[in-house]
Amino acid sequence: MPYVSGVWRYTRGLAVVATGRRADAAKELAALEAIRQAVSPDRTVAGFFKTQDMLLLAAEVLAGEIAARSGDTDAAVQHLSKAVQLQDGHWFTEPPPWYYPVRQSLGAALLAGRRAPEAEAVYREDLKRNPENGWSLFGLAQSLRAQGRTADAAAVDERFRRAWARADVTLTASRFYEVVRNGGGMAYGTYFERRAKRVLDGEFSPTFMLELMRKDAMLALTLAQSVKVPAPLLEETKRTYDEGVERGWGQEDFSAVTHVIEHRIGRSLSKR
Repeated sequence: MPYVSGVWRYTRGLAVVATGRRADAAKELAALEAIRQAVSPDRTVAGFFKTQDMLLLAAEVLAGEIAARSGDTDAAVQHLSKAVQLQDGHWFTEPPPWYYPVRQSLGAALLAGRRAPEAEAVYREDLKRNPENGWSLFGLAQSLRAQGRTADAAAVDERFRRAWARADVTLTASRFYEVVRNGGGMAYGTYFERRAKRVLDGEFSPTFMLELMRKDAMLALTLAQSVKVPAPLLEETKRTYDEGVERGWGQEDFSAVTHVIEHRIGRSLSKR
């Protein structure tokens, strides 16, 4: 499973570089490159996209993030621009082959390097391709404000507020790991405060249904079993999701798993 192994190295690299461990991130990048180079040129992801190309995109993003964290804006822009070019070569599929628009990272790197006009252009291009993408609206407002264009930034802020009205994460940048690194406590605190209030109020209208969460847990467990990785917490999580679906809560929000816990402990956790 070279693609899964390569993406695992990619995500580990992002995690360690976000904590400032650039040497460890470089090791993950090297391991990712070794996997990519060993892949057959004919191998594909989802039957359409060359595995080598997808892993090259991952490697360019990780290399760009390592450079950005090292303060080397030119190298970061070079790598992330290459990743953008690769992503632009993808044709439409649903879901898309890569999980987020890389221009979000490129724009953030340009902003960190005090290249606001270039960042503005990057965010505007992403918004053409992904209309009202809240991440790029946030970055666009930042880039306009950095250029002293406060009225333009205020107009984009309003668009961002509409796009982000139901989000659980408070943005501090246009890429998620930067949000977590710079303001993760605030972002996750907001998420869990809102989620906890809904649970306590007995409000389980779906944002992501329990039966879909169970499906994702099943896929993750199947993958773990295929590579012989023990996953006892995942197994217990899936059993809990199974019980929730079997008891009729599958089309409620996944936080309705609270009902299962209530049944097991014999008491109510909500205010109702």
